[in-house]
Amino acid sequence: MKTLFLLASLLLVQNPTVNTTLSGRITMDDSSPLPTVSTFRGRNVAVGLQARVPGTTSQIAQATTRDDGSFVIPLELAGGMGEFSIEVTRIPAGYFVKSIRYGTADLLTSSLVLTSASASSEIQMVLTKTPPSVGSAGNKVSGEVIRPVLNVPAVNTPLVALPGSGKLSVSQSGNGFGPGAREGALSFFRIEQSGAFREEKRLQSTPLEFNLAPGTYEIRGYFRACDGNCGRLGEPSMQCAASFTVTAGQVLYAERLIQNNACTIRLRN
Repeated sequence: MKTLFLLASLLLVQNPTVNTTLSGRITMDDSSPLPTVSTFRGRNVAVGLQARVPGTTSQIAQATTRDDGSFVIPLELAGGMGEFSIEVTRIPAGYFVKSIRYGTADLLTSSLVLTSASASSEIQMVLTKTPPSVGSAGNKVSGEVIRPVLNVPAVNTPLVALPGSGKLSVSQSGNGFGPGAREGALSFFRIEQSGAFREEKRLQSTPLEFNLAPGTYEIRGYFRACDGNCGRLGEPSMQCAASFTVTAGQVLYAERLIQNNACTIRLRN
């Protein structure tokens, strides 16, 4: 199995939320195998996608990608709709985006407005090894520069959970990325329930937020060492985990503490 990481920002317009799924497929224009990297979950597709809406908080969602490159992303749409601007944020050297389409929409030049009823179409993304010509449209790979982040302080203002849900806010502090991470590392946090994957996010410059249905979960934090500009990542390292139970309306705060090449996760109300 392979994994596609998608940073998804949803336009929150009204309640209640609607659960839906968004399908997609990544292929090569010459039918060659997709670029992959090794992780603790096996071989992962080494392509990152970002979906942004101005003024909203970015979330990271993980979808299992089958051997044919297809994937299904579970989404919660506030008010039954969301708007996306799709960008590629991580792609191996020597690969380029040829096209990203959703039905008749060209997602390289326009945004995607998604409703629970319209989510039956697929995102079709095509990669190529042929560099785009200078000044050509439709082949530009844009997005943020991915940089290692170690210390992300906890929020200093009270948070409020969504109706009927609990919220987990995640911060991190420490004194290093550990041995073998000379060029830094990216931090990831993964939520599981009864051993089953629920959600995973990459820590950036602000604390992460997980909106969860009431229940008992496990949060796991880990590093992946960077090679160069973090276009290639190493195996998961310095992993630590903690179990927690969240109720409707409850906000919990988790801090991953890194000291002397080891980590622990501390939880508080």
